[in-house]
Amino acid sequence: MTLAKPVWSQHSSDNDSDSDGDPESRPLTSRRQVYGELTYCQYTHATISRWFSRFPPLLLIPLILILLFALSSIHQTSSLAVDAPLAVDAPIAVDAPLASPDPLPQSCPLDVFIMSRCPDAYKCLALLPALPSTITPRLHTIGGGAHRDKPSSCLHGEKECATNKQLLCAQSSLDSAAFSAALVGYKGVWKGVDVDECATGRTGVALFEASVEETVAMLPDVKERRSCTIQRRCEEGRLVVDRGKVTVTGPRSEVLELLTT
Repeated sequence: MTLAKPVWSQHSSDNDSDSDGDPESRPLTSRRQVYGELTYCQYTHATISRWFSRFPPLLLIPLILILLFALSSIHQTSSLAVDAPLAVDAPIAVDAPLASPDPLPQSCPLDVFIMSRCPDAYKCLALLPALPSTITPRLHTIGGGAHRDKPSSCLHGEKECATNKQLLCAQSSLDSAAFSAALVGYKGVWKGVDVDECATGRTGVALFEASVEETVAMLPDVKERRSCTIQRRCEEGRLVVDRGKVTVTGPRSEVLELLTT
């Protein structure tokens, strides 16, 4: 559209102050005369052109903001529109035959508390071969003294202390199967591998003291520490051999049934 040439452009020489051709610098009456000759659209276009020529950076700021907002919207839309991978149907599980559970897991230790020279200990240890190979006993010794909690003495004398150390040294150096096999036919004298160097040294003393402490912790009642006792840590039942008599206290577990059958 061609704008009509304003009247003021034809009479720019009428006034020295209007030499720049800007109608805004004219008096109000003069501006009305000039704009009166223009249509509304022509006036609006002229005003926008004038502001753009005077303040171009300010006009670019909203354009930049609009452009950034549009780009961010497009990015969000595209990220949401990404097709998720199609889920693959899992194969239908075929019923497998149920495995027979291990009735005697090794995670539940079998603790055996003995005085190595006590006849009750011989009978107690003679029961162990009835257990399956998956169950291996862990031997603990009972100390002497008035409360049977002192490793410095043993109820059946110094020979019992020496045998206690031999058994504990053998248990620490042999695997469970070999140690269990060596206990078969035990009658108060260790006849397995040579462990004298361990039993007569500091290692034997340390093992004996630690074993007595474990016994006191697991059998806190002194009455429980006067005879051979067998129990599993995960069960409440307990087998006791006292003066040759085998008794079971508490629930009779599968292990206790095997030992008393």
